[in-house]
Amino acid sequence: MAINATRAKDFNRSRVLNAIRRGNNLSRNEIAEEIGLTPPAVGNLVSELIRDGLVRELGRRSPQRGQPPIELELCPEGAYALGLLLERSLIAGVLVNLAGEVIAQRELQLETTPSPKEALQHLTAIVKELNQLPYSTKLLGVGLATFGPLDLEAGTISTPQFSDEWIKIPLRDQLAEATGLTVYLDNDATAAAIGEYWYGFGRDYPNYLYINFCDGLGGGLFMHGRAYRGASLNAAELGHFLVTYEAKTIFLEEVVSLQAFAKRLEFGGHPLIELEQRFARQDKALFKLLDESARLLAQVVSSIDHLLDLDAIILGGQASKALFQHLLDLIVAYAEPFRMKGKTHRCQFVLGQTGAQGAALGAASLPLYDTFVRPARMTTGQVFSSSQEEVMTEGERR
Repeated sequence: MAINATRAKDFNRSRVLNAIRRGNNLSRNEIAEEIGLTPPAVGNLVSELIRDGLVRELGRRSPQRGQPPIELELCPEGAYALGLLLERSLIAGVLVNLAGEVIAQRELQLETTPSPKEALQHLTAIVKELNQLPYSTKLLGVGLATFGPLDLEAGTISTPQFSDEWIKIPLRDQLAEATGLTVYLDNDATAAAIGEYWYGFGRDYPNYLYINFCDGLGGGLFMHGRAYRGASLNAAELGHFLVTYEAKTIFLEEVVSLQAFAKRLEFGGHPLIELEQRFARQDKALFKLLDESARLLAQVVSSIDHLLDLDAIILGGQASKALFQHLLDLIVAYAEPFRMKGKTHRCQFVLGQTGAQGAALGAASLPLYDTFVRPARMTTGQVFSSSQEEVMTEGERR
């Protein structure tokens, strides 16, 4: 009974904190009304959060009848988390506070695909560089986002996109041992979708597909305000949609991805740098490939929208805002003929707000979410990185 009471308290404490995170300077009574707890219960939980340095009072609201309520907000310096992104040609890290503000960041451009040993060394070095005082005393853990497929329960990577060396590599546990920190592993596209949910447009759309253009092509699917993962926790593998291109049936990411662009256009330098240089000078071959990519993406995402009836398609990943806006404009134009006639709701096509940091930001949100939003659901044996799986009440959904 005592354990159940403790779990219930932890769960309600996390709900109060999440309401403050998502709200706009809510008062205690407004939080109670939103999540369905009594004002005294919320008051006690808020007092604990203030005592623990996670929440602070802003002062009373502008004068009105009666006693104006006291508004609340997160205390950004109350906790910190690290987010890491491992790609074939990029390793990046961000240190964020409880409010999701980036305190420090590091980025390492790679000329060749790292071996598992090299990747571990690079990731460990970035963690040690970012995990400095005074932040280290309040660091909740490390989120790591990388290519799928992943075994999230075992914490292993089986990524043939890297090389044959990358089969069943226990990188989560290796990094935890090397750094002495708790590590949360997730797919890069799902992490990017979570980053968009926490820090970008995702909070406005309960149901959306995030297109993650990077070394490969990934997808992150949100349904009813939480990540949809599927039976093996590897759902929304957008890059493995089958398409017809040049009279052959191939995977979508064989045309639409940074590595596909580099191969087809015979890049001589670093893929991302050369992509941006060619875009800036309006390289005809690149623009032709962008046009072809937009046609394929328009067909695929239109079919996904017809199946799932989404609120939005969000485009983001490793490229400049200008390039993504050009690609998105083409997708919108090519998708228009595929729109279902007579639908009362039209799926929106939008550019992600988190930019190239999206996956790393999403990775950083995993320790924050796991500690403050989902503690009552964690039991021995559950997946560390099933972030956003918390079943929300109607009052918590937005």
